[in-house]
Amino acid sequence: MLRGKLERIELVRSLPDVDPAESSHVVGEQKGKVKLAKVDIDEHSDLALHYEVASVPVLLAIRNGKVEQRLVGLQDTDKLRNWVENVVKEGK
Repeated sequence: MLRGKLERIELVRSLPDVDPAESSHVVGEQKGKVKLAKVDIDEHSDLALHYEVASVPVLLAIRNGKVEQRLVGLQDTDKLRNWVENVVKEGK
């Protein structure tokens, strides 16, 4: 069970043809309950190694400095929205 305030969800991707606007929109629906950081793993390979990113794109739910949940691969809007909502609910 997740405890504490959700610090951020990090979106790690290096695929220029993937539009990150959808994740920004879905996270924005949470009205400040989630922070989104987008990281290009080609430019920041140290972060990819630190968070053990094996494939992209990947969403990481990080709370109190620790990865609590991970969602790997391209997701449709509904699945992305459900994942974000569940992460927020579990943190309450």
